[in-house]
Amino acid sequence: MVIKPTTKVFFGDLGAVWPDKKMGKAMLDVSSGDAKRIAAGAKVLSTIPVFNAVIRNGISPTLVSGGIRSNVIPTEATATLNVRNLPGEPIAPLVARLKAAVNDSLVDFAVVDSGVDTPASSFTTPMFTAIADAVKELDPTMVTVPYLSTGATDSARLRALGMQAYGILPFPLDQQDEDRMHGNDERIPLTSLAFGTKLIYGAMVRVTR
Repeated sequence: MVIKPTTKVFFGDLGAVWPDKKMGKAMLDVSSGDAKRIAAGAKVLSTIPVFNAVIRNGISPTLVSGGIRSNVIPTEATATLNVRNLPGEPIAPLVARLKAAVNDSLVDFAVVDSGVDTPASSFTTPMFTAIADAVKELDPTMVTVPYLSTGATDSARLRALGMQAYGILPFPLDQQDEDRMHGNDERIPLTSLAFGTKLIYGAMVRVTR
């Protein structure tokens, strides 16, 4: 397993402050660069979906269809798989692995749509430093870490043009807040909104000086 540079720093910095010792050690193992430690740490982190998603390619079946009536065996069926591949890992080898895993001549695979494969933004830029400094001023106990988002983002188009683009989650959230994300009861506390507003303002002031 190859850990991407962004993810290596992500787990290395988080592992140093993570309150759960077992999970913190797993994070440090994954960021160590040692193959055995990476494998051991990845096994532990894989039990947490959000961590599992950033250390390997993700595949989710999102649409399944087949048949025209409940009492007629369909002649064919289709499934759409949503694939989130890691930066620098093209889709073709991943499709080849899927074919090998299925190993059925009656099953065909086709890439019907594909996004732009672009490199991750750097975490050593003045913008990233400005964000981290703004966070530290607001709360010295917080750690700012780079993160490979598993969600779709328009920043891929900007990064394809050579621009550094960052998606920031500036609002401190507890697990219940995060679980409501994109739900019909999505919301954040007012204190978190105030914190996030100050953070963005502070980062902008720093980077434009």
